[in-house]
Amino acid sequence: MYHRIVMTAGISTFGPNNAPGKWLRQEATNVARIERFQLLHPTSKKDLDEAGREALHAAWRKDRPALEDPSAISAEYSMLLALRAANRLADNPVVVLIATDTPIGQAATDIIGDLLQRDFGATVTRRHVDELNVMSRPKMRRSLGAFMGLVASELRAGEPRSTCFAPLGGFKVMTSLGYVAGAYMRYPTAYLHEGNQVLHEIPWVPLNLDPKALRALAPLVRRATAGAEIASLDASQRRSLTESPFLFERDDELLYLNAFGVFLRDEPQYRPILGTRVMLDTALVSTLKEHHSVVSREILHLIDRLGNLQANRNLLHHEANFKHHNTRFHLYKGSSGEQVFRAAWRHEDHHDTLYLRQIWLDHAVYEREAKAGSVLNGEHQRWIDVTEDLEFSQ
Repeated sequence: MYHRIVMTAGISTFGPNNAPGKWLRQEATNVARIERFQLLHPTSKKDLDEAGREALHAAWRKDRPALEDPSAISAEYSMLLALRAANRLADNPVVVLIATDTPIGQAATDIIGDLLQRDFGATVTRRHVDELNVMSRPKMRRSLGAFMGLVASELRAGEPRSTCFAPLGGFKVMTSLGYVAGAYMRYPTAYLHEGNQVLHEIPWVPLNLDPKALRALAPLVRRATAGAEIASLDASQRRSLTESPFLFERDDELLYLNAFGVFLRDEPQYRPILGTRVMLDTALVSTLKEHHSVVSREILHLIDRLGNLQANRNLLHHEANFKHHNTRFHLYKGSSGEQVFRAAWRHEDHHDTLYLRQIWLDHAVYEREAKAGSVLNGEHQRWIDVTEDLEFSQ
């Protein structure tokens, strides 16, 4: 019996043969309805803005039509119908809808969520991933890796006996990589063809990931994280690429992690092996030991923010507030609840290694020493690798 259903959601509900799509296409004197149809129509190049999405949802709640054919609503709705018909759906299930973070994707989950709440007593949670930018390979890899991570996180919150995983909607690549993420978490994949409403379950295929072999691949993984020139690889790295190509993707003369590689390096189990290497000034080891949870958590937050430097520039380059420029190290302004956390850091893209020269847990001391600026220049040779000493949450 399934109490929890995790599904990828698409926009099939707006198709011309489904009830919400027909409702949207009804002739009406309401100009706003017609405009919303034009914005959502598959042949239109225009998108739906946030205001339009909210207006659409409000209109749907106000005059939602009678749904004469339950099989013609959406793939997600049909999945719950099929589970209920097979007596495998618990009362008042929890449903997680994973969709792309676009107005049209959110509009679809708005309407689907309303119907699942009304007709199945479901508690619906909507989770969104970045829109897949098919025109940019780097952005596509990052988005798909983050999508797989989100799927794994949602499945980790349950267990296969009571959680149904159904990667139904979204881009086709989301359904295929969704299966891989599900198999990694040892979940079967539920599948339903919307046209015939027959429920299928595809068993998971075991993924044999040898930690020892992954550890040997770690240097190449770290080089490929930011892109490595294939011509610059040594003989050992070329051999690793030939023998273990499943984590990598070639883009002209450069080597990158593929979506599965991006996903795997961020997984808690493998992040200590494949993720960003963390080097700590030996003088800071006692700080790490004494405040282990806080320091670990904040270092991992720093690394995560490095993945989106533009959005986190003010936090990652706090030296600008002290009028320091062209420094060897940068200042990170983080926090963990009421606990202050500041750090002097430098990241080497070439080997995906983070160096932490100083950590402050006292704001007054930080302000005084950051203003002086001496900690931001020069080089220390006393580094210790603490990557596998950090706390990586499951």
